[in-house]
Amino acid sequence: DEITLSVLAAIEPSLRMAEIDRVKRKRPENLHAYDLVLRALPFAMTRMPTGAETAIPLLHQAIALDATYVMAHAALAWCYHALYYRAARRPEHDAAAIHHARAVLDLGSDDATALSLAAFALAMSTDRDHETGLSLFDRAIHLSPSSVLAWGYSAMLLAYAGRTEEAIRRAERALRLSPFDWHSFVAHQSLAVACFLAGRFEESAEAARRAVQVNPGYSLAHAYLAAALARLGRTDQAGMAGKQVLALEPQFTIRSLEGFFPDPNDWASLAAAMRLARLPD
Repeated sequence: DEITLSVLAAIEPSLRMAEIDRVKRKRPENLHAYDLVLRALPFAMTRMPTGAETAIPLLHQAIALDATYVMAHAALAWCYHALYYRAARRPEHDAAAIHHARAVLDLGSDDATALSLAAFALAMSTDRDHETGLSLFDRAIHLSPSSVLAWGYSAMLLAYAGRTEEAIRRAERALRLSPFDWHSFVAHQSLAVACFLAGRFEESAEAARRAVQVNPGYSLAHAYLAAALARLGRTDQAGMAGKQVLALEPQFTIRSLEGFFPDPNDWASLAAAMRLARLPD
């Protein structure tokens, strides 16, 4: 069973990237809803505002062609969530993330990837619907036990909630299934957060480094690396990681992460470490 799941987990991202490469060769006027979503995904997967801004018009075109396309709604929820937290926290972006995530539920999706994206967007929106998010992740894993996305993002949600041991188990599961999946940066980042909150700073720094290696353009991975290095007393390295955060996201503030952590003690510990890395409040 483990071998079967690992094979499936390895094949899925390879097929996805092959399909994305295929659609790049199609003329824009020949794109269908599926093709538009595929064209949007590489930008959405950056989890950064510039990527989201490129993906969103393509995804709205897909919905214009097919209003019931759950993957388009899920990717829009993901993009608007990234825009809200990484770009000025505009209320309309948060509302749009919630709207499209709930559209996935209303349409009754059995797509594990769509459910995972909707689950994370709902749980991490201002609604803070963690219970619905976790139940959706469990449904996604039931539908597709090889889904690295479901294991990795559910680990992230559990890490933020302070349920560190559960988060570590799920993140390690994702990495065992498919260590070379592009989405593995999510599992590495989940480990970085969970290990930090558990006081395992060396492991946190190593996991954050791996997240940075997989997705070097994602500012949060560098921020968690800076925090772990600061706690280890490696202030020069922490400062360099902090500078990289600001190079990628000039408007970054420590306060922008506060809503991620329900436990004020967890938040205070992380915020103090980021200040040591000279990141701005």
